[in-house]
Amino acid sequence: MSDDADLVGTLGIDSLDMVDLAIVVQSEFGVKLSREEMVKAKTLGDLKTLIASKLNG
Repeated sequence: MSDDADLVGTLGIDSLDMVDLAIVVQSEFGVKLSREEMVKAKTLGDLKTLIASKLNG
């Protein structure tokens, strides 16, 4: 998958999947993502950048 893969359109992630994804990210990386942050992440690259910023922040 490329960084420009659309989370909703290309990958078919819905709102429940976003909640699951946030839980997995928190479990795997120890990073808590808010609902607002998840909504702003439109692509896989956006999500990767968000996680990286939390890890480095």
